[in-house]
Amino acid sequence: MFRPPPPLTATANPKADASWNLAPQTAAGLAAWSYWHGKTAPDGKLPCRDALDPVEMRSFLPTVFLADVVRGATRLRFRYRLAGTLVTNLAGREITGRMLDELFEPPVADLVGRAYAAVAKHRRPLQINAVTFWNEERVTVGVETLLFPLSRDGETVDMLFGVSQLDESDAGQP
Repeated sequence: MFRPPPPLTATANPKADASWNLAPQTAAGLAAWSYWHGKTAPDGKLPCRDALDPVEMRSFLPTVFLADVVRGATRLRFRYRLAGTLVTNLAGREITGRMLDELFEPPVADLVGRAYAAVAKHRRPLQINAVTFWNEERVTVGVETLLFPLSRDGETVDMLFGVSQLDESDAGQP
């Protein structure tokens, strides 16, 4: 019998919200959700990295990132394998080849790491909507991120496929 995963809480940042019930508002989020869903096997097996074709993702490729799931003795870590230009711009630096927990300060790394780990554990897509500061003037922007599990064997999540895009409806001043 299927039991839904426990709710996620974003205690490190009260302006972040995570949900198992995907309701993408951005063009990239909608396209990625449809794309990943179309790659999922009819028997429920998860798609693998090889099922993803950059040519098929042209319309949202700048928003795409891939993160390897690195299984350690006590916890999961995540290494960015690929990041589109918009994702790199949002991060403010090149993230390809870097570990999540080495890129960002603990409150952000912990929040994002918990979300990534939840997707790896529960084998389900997750949507994160966050409000963050964009520049020195502290103009706030909304960022929509969707995370999708990938698996070489169809069961064990070994990579995450994600998209991050500005959500213009959440933009504003501090």
